[in-house]
Amino acid sequence: MTRPQEEEREKHPLAKARAVRGLSQKALAEKTAVAFMARFGWHMSAWRTKVAGWETKGIPPTKATQLALADVFNVPEEEVVRLGWPYWLLLVTGDAKVLTAPWTLEGAIHTLRATQRMAPHQFLSHLTITGSALATFTGEALTAITAPSLAERNGYLVTPDVATMFESRFGELQMQSYTSNPVVVLSIAHNELSTITELLTESGYDQATGSRLLLAASRLATLCGHINERLGSHALAEQYHITGVRTAVSAGSSLHTSGGLVELALAHADRSDPLDALSLIEAARSITPTPPPRLAAVIYAREARAYARLRNTTASAHALDRAAKVLATSKPNEDTPDCENVNEEWLSRNMGRVWFLLGRPRRALEHFTTLLTHTAPSQSPLSTARALLDAVDAQLAVGDIDAAVGSSLKAAGLFDVMPAGLTCEYRIRLTPHRNIPAVRNYLDYLATVHAT
Repeated sequence: MTRPQEEEREKHPLAKARAVRGLSQKALAEKTAVAFMARFGWHMSAWRTKVAGWETKGIPPTKATQLALADVFNVPEEEVVRLGWPYWLLLVTGDAKVLTAPWTLEGAIHTLRATQRMAPHQFLSHLTITGSALATFTGEALTAITAPSLAERNGYLVTPDVATMFESRFGELQMQSYTSNPVVVLSIAHNELSTITELLTESGYDQATGSRLLLAASRLATLCGHINERLGSHALAEQYHITGVRTAVSAGSSLHTSGGLVELALAHADRSDPLDALSLIEAARSITPTPPPRLAAVIYAREARAYARLRNTTASAHALDRAAKVLATSKPNEDTPDCENVNEEWLSRNMGRVWFLLGRPRRALEHFTTLLTHTAPSQSPLSTARALLDAVDAQLAVGDIDAAVGSSLKAAGLFDVMPAGLTCEYRIRLTPHRNIPAVRNYLDYLATVHAT
């Protein structure tokens, strides 16, 4: 039985747009046929079949048909061209607000509010920015970071001590993310972000204090993005990372803007066009040409994953080598935001994933040795469970089903109840092997002990 949350996650943006407007597939087909006739002067048949194909089979409509659909949904033609399919449909559902806000303080606040209205119960099935939309977003970020527009704001004054309090609480919350229930940490981070948003909206502050509040909001958004990514809510994680970039730009922080772009690159390296990931990495480097060693290592690791998706073994291996070399130069007290867990074990796990993507599962497993035999206190249970999923992929690829079950059991043992998104992903990996008793027992175990 499909859970309601999973059903929502699987919805195509067109299905969501229909739901917003209260249209069945048949009704949308009829309206699109009329709009097509009005715009182009000829009929097309089988519209209902076409709507079903667009939603369930990944078949994109022609540009002419998209314009007819845009007429039905009252979306301007220029937005259809700018965002592309299916992303312009997010304008109908309200999911594109994080893209359309101006690069100002008011735009940052608008983005914060829009993202929080989505969280924590909205699950998007597609990444928001790709192709031309991504190029526009990145170009605007590069322009805006060179001339931050934050100014003093009138109202009931927020003192610097308040900003210090939020900074301190973020540090404590980040530490909790390594040991506590990730869903609980996500809820606390979301509430903290809401509080800062209210202060930014309703209060007065000088430029320095406003910048610190925005930076705290950016780091909280990034933390929410990290947790959502590992929970399996990939598109929602992207929304948070977009928000993190926008608030970092408004705060005037080049370092945090670069870090946010690199996090977006991971989503595209793994789940979208790896060329988009490389363009984000290039933008991050242009903003921060000489990043601290740990951030540099993250950049190279993300680059390696993008090249691996492109099956460019030479470029990918070179990026991994650079990541290892630059990480070796980092210092224990290095002040690199949001890179506290970037160490040798973190890099080894990333190397394992890269070699799997390159079609070398046995070499991937060499890098997962420590993961499979020891517990790394510097890595959170959620990160470890996600890395174990990568190891399961490699074990299944070499036909070692028993080892894959063992790794899956180790992941489940990290939690009292494994998060639903992760449970679903482990189930997807192992269900094709259900005829094997050990796999069947594990799936039954998930259905009982880790049912949500």
